[in-house]
Amino acid sequence: MTDLNNSIKILENVLSTPGKSMLRTSKYVAKSSRQSLLRPTDLEESNTNLTLNHPNFDASVTAAPHEFREIMGHSKLIRDPNLTFSESLLNGNILKTTQKSAEILDKLFTDFFEITQMHESATQIFQTIADYIQSCSDNLDLIIDIQSKSLGETRKSAAYDNLWLENERNLWRLIYCIYQDRLTSDKNPEIEPIPPNTITEKQCVENLYKTDSLLRECQLVVDWLERKAADQTADIPRMEHFTDKTVGWENTLHQLDDADLTVFPSTRALVTKLDPDAPLREKASLHDLDLDDEARLCKEIFYEIRCGRLNEAQALCVHCGHAWRAAILEGWRLFHDPNYSKTENRELKEPCEGNMHRDLWKYMAWKICEDERLDKYWRGTLGILCGNLRPVLLVCRNWEDILWAYLRVMIDIRVESEIRDTILKSYQEMPAEYWKNRFSLDEIFNKLTDQINTHSETEKYYHILRFIIMDQPIELLKLMKHWVTISEDQLSTITSPQKKLLSNSPQFLRLLAHIVLVFREFGITGNEIAGDGVLEQYVQCLIDTDRKDLIAFYTATLPQPNQITMYSKFLEPITENDERRAMLSNAEDAGLHVEAITKQVVENIRRKDIVATMSELTNDLTESDLAKISALDWLIFYDTQRLEAVYQTNAIIRYFLASGKLDAARQAFNKNPGDTVNLILSNYNENDVPKNVQSILKEYLCYKAYLDGNETFSDWFHHFHHGRPKPPAPLAENAGFTERVAHEHRVSQYNAELDRWKLTMAHRTKNTKTLLYNILLFPDGGWLVDTYDTDEARAVVLNDLRVTCIPKIVLLLHTVMHEMGEYKECIQLADLLADETKQLYKVFNKPVLGEVLTKLGESSLALMEQKKDPWGYDVGT
Repeated sequence: MTDLNNSIKILENVLSTPGKSMLRTSKYVAKSSRQSLLRPTDLEESNTNLTLNHPNFDASVTAAPHEFREIMGHSKLIRDPNLTFSESLLNGNILKTTQKSAEILDKLFTDFFEITQMHESATQIFQTIADYIQSCSDNLDLIIDIQSKSLGETRKSAAYDNLWLENERNLWRLIYCIYQDRLTSDKNPEIEPIPPNTITEKQCVENLYKTDSLLRECQLVVDWLERKAADQTADIPRMEHFTDKTVGWENTLHQLDDADLTVFPSTRALVTKLDPDAPLREKASLHDLDLDDEARLCKEIFYEIRCGRLNEAQALCVHCGHAWRAAILEGWRLFHDPNYSKTENRELKEPCEGNMHRDLWKYMAWKICEDERLDKYWRGTLGILCGNLRPVLLVCRNWEDILWAYLRVMIDIRVESEIRDTILKSYQEMPAEYWKNRFSLDEIFNKLTDQINTHSETEKYYHILRFIIMDQPIELLKLMKHWVTISEDQLSTITSPQKKLLSNSPQFLRLLAHIVLVFREFGITGNEIAGDGVLEQYVQCLIDTDRKDLIAFYTATLPQPNQITMYSKFLEPITENDERRAMLSNAEDAGLHVEAITKQVVENIRRKDIVATMSELTNDLTESDLAKISALDWLIFYDTQRLEAVYQTNAIIRYFLASGKLDAARQAFNKNPGDTVNLILSNYNENDVPKNVQSILKEYLCYKAYLDGNETFSDWFHHFHHGRPKPPAPLAENAGFTERVAHEHRVSQYNAELDRWKLTMAHRTKNTKTLLYNILLFPDGGWLVDTYDTDEARAVVLNDLRVTCIPKIVLLLHTVMHEMGEYKECIQLADLLADETKQLYKVFNKPVLGEVLTKLGESSLALMEQKKDPWGYDVGT
């Protein structure tokens, strides 16, 4: 029998090793039952018969009970089932690191950005995921090293603090293996037909795995769970590191062999035989220390199986003197006789694999699992190998263990069914309960969900895995969208534990965003809105955390309207031109619609705080005003946006003129280069300028005329009132000759300066009058009269500006001419106002019109004082 032969081989390898005695350990090390860990000097000075030069010396040593208990207790701490992915991923505040550790964590954002940018082709998606995995691993190792060195922590405690990163790496591993199978596996594999009377169990199962994708994926998940568990226990000391290589139940053997020399006799009635069945058959006990050893051994065996290390579990059994356990663990293997399919050298027989009587082994293993007198971990070990779920669940520590158990049993039943349906052979019937454990994935996860505390921090991690394993990416995207978009109002009604669950750290948002991107590369479609919502939150996170170089790339993953909204929002607070150019360059490289974005930036800033600022109505420039003016620089970087720059400038000037802020309006106007109008017109034929362009340019030129006129008047006013030379002081009556000569010189100099001033004022007056008249006599319908645009709201604003500005210009013009004595021209303003062609009188309300008429009356009185009629004509002419 094959299984018996393999078991016998394992036993023989242990019992017949040359140069070693089966009872070596019990005669020497085990005689004292337990010794402290020995240093090399202790070995040399000891009075035992062991020496370093002894040919049969084994360097393994034995730990004292308290030392072993402390070690195993520390291992238990590291295996804490509550150490899950979301513990720190959702909290974001558990890192007890130096600044350097924080910088390494921050580097994950840049690493993932560079990786994603490097492999933008869909054909390279699995290389992208592999690089994600490598990045997580490298950064995790760096952080653990820094924490363990600089903070004095052990590597295990440092790993405890950063378990979220380890779990993220494992999550990417799961995505990699599952989707590689889903997307690259042959949907119609070629199966070589094998006659039912010659096919072996191994061949049957191999064909099953080729054709059953669900089974294959479940096996991948099992492998992933085992690899994850193995990684978490990689640095944990194994049992054989602290025990000698010895025989099983060495203390019982020693007491039976020589009870008088036993240092620590057992407190129970011992067995009289040492075969594996003796304790149950005789209903007696082992030595107290052996009971502790066996409990620890069975627990370690189960952990090894949980980590997918069957060979290591068998080696541990052999090391601890339980070779019979290692032999039992061989019985589950599938039988395969390669001689059935041989076509050449049929006389040369090849050895068989596996257990020919595996069905009988499974049945007996099931029966052993049901015996509650045995150690629960040993029952769990045999249960997972024979498909008995109940004893396995008794030793599961967390939901990952439970998922592993359900999937292992699910696979076992599926494989067993296929074997019994395919191979023409009479098999041992399994208990009815065995077949009742056939659960679907839905049923498995429903059972798990019932055990997951909805307020616990493991929920997000669990749901991500659940939807990936069940191939429900659309549902996962919906859930992720819900996680990242919960409102503040909703949070205010949620309890504290739930808030912790629903809060999203930057690292968690990074993970979710890249899951969305990977799904899109996989070709998963169906809920783009949910994916966009996750990406928007990640972009906002990058904005909030000031990761400027990354924002453009991730913004480009959104629909174009969202791109414009998000990136313009990011650009708003940037004021330095060099930084603005850099961010626009990033946007160009990412393929963003730069012109639409810069336009949106200006409009966002232009419309911000308008209500509050309008209510102040102060002439002082506020920070908001300066921001609006500075925003126009966004439209000057590209010549193709000059028309948009003019359009936005017009809108800002309208706002400033309505607020009475001429200086702000001038600063806004000056943001446009002098060649702006010519550059815009150069894009069109002379007689083919679109009406909307004509409308924008006319308004722009209207503001130019108005601002130039006001600026020129300010210069005229200043020169008129502050530039006029002051006459010299009058000469005293008793002044001497010298003083008279000096006075005459001062008077002559004053007269010369006065003549120059008058000449300058005449020139300035002429120029000022021209510019002010340009406003009143503006062609093409008049100043701010738009005959092209049909926007009623804009037309109302323009008319309000005409009502506000034109009367001011008339009064300014009157002031200039009246002060310069040009009274007749002042009276002629009345003709201009009453002209039906311009219809300027329509923009005057009664108070303003009354003020203008009063000013004209003053000019008429001045004319009459000059012996002229009120209209400036000589009397009698």
